Amino acid sequence: MDDPSEGFGLLVVLLAPLALLALLPALIASARGREFIAWWLYAIVLFPLAFLHAICLTPTRRSRDEAAAREGDERCPACREYVRASATLCRHCGSAIPPSEPPLFRSVRGA
Repeated sequence: MDDPSEGFGLLVVLLAPLALLALLPALIASARGREFIAWWLYAIVLFPLAFLHAICLTPTRRSRDEAAAREGDERCPACREYVRASATLCRHCGSAIPPSEPPLFRSVRGA
């Protein structure tokens, strides 16, 4: 008779590569501001579709804002969109942007 553990071993051998391969769409989607675990499960069930879907995703507004903040961009006082720290006019609303203080002075005055 066949040992039931043989079937389990075969299942593990087949599903382990799929679980690892599913990391690819999950990582792509996570980099674009989506939930990693949800996308990993989605990719396990429907890998080809999840992979194509992840490639077509656009970054969420939150992830774009976080990237802009990491790059040193600042918010326009009028429209609250991110603009370069050296900008004098907002490219979104056209309002004048006052020169920003160096980080050293900002931390001393804010304390």
